[in-house]
Formats: sequence, C-alpha cells, structure tokens
Amino acid sequence: MHILIVDNDSRIVELVTWFLRERGFEVEDAESFADARHLIAERLPDLLLSDIDLGAEDGREELWALAREGLLPRTLVVSGYLSAEVHGQLAGLPGLVGTLPKPFDFEELEARVRE
Repeated sequence: MHILIVDNDSRIVELVTWFLRERGFEVEDAESFADARHLIAERLPDLLLSDIDLGAEDGREELWALAREGLLPRTLVVSGYLSAEVHGQLAGLPGLVGTLPKPFDFEELEARVRE
C-alpha cells in the first residue's frame, strides 16, 4: 500500500514514516498541500494521511480543493485540531475514511491504515 503523509512537523513525519515502513507500507511525505498536489498528480496514493493545520495552508480548504480537482485519494485526517467545527467542515468530503486525533497510539494508527 502506497501512503502519502501531508504534515509540516518533521518529527512526526519521520516517526510515522519509519513506523509504517517497518510494517511494509510504501511511504512518501509532503510538507505542504502544494507539494502533495504534485506527488498525487504523479502517482495517486492508496491513502493520504493529512494534518489540518500546515501554517500557511488550511487542510479544511485544501482537501476540498483536491477533491474538486479529482486528486483526493482515500484520506485519513490526523490532527490535534479535531473539534466539532472541523468535523462539520470535513463532513461529506469525498474519500474521507475518518479522523484520528493527535497524539495517537501507533497500533491504532496501523489499524486505521489497514482498514
């Protein structure tokens, strides 16, 4: 399974990438949705693990933009900012398979990825 991680926290990306690769997943990462858009256009991942707050970019807007462009793969939003408002803004997003709050348990992450 090919996974793309979109997160601007290099520590989280490094740890999650290592964890998922150790379990046999192929993992790429992008620090921004602009970078992710290029990677997705080259090869659509099986799953997108996406944070919401990337500083200058807001995942609530960017994920919808990717969906409108036909570039949004199955997506699991992994974020420390999963309020009821955020859930409402993501409701109905094509391809959204769920959310996972940070901090998360790695076994739970693996289980959600394998779903």
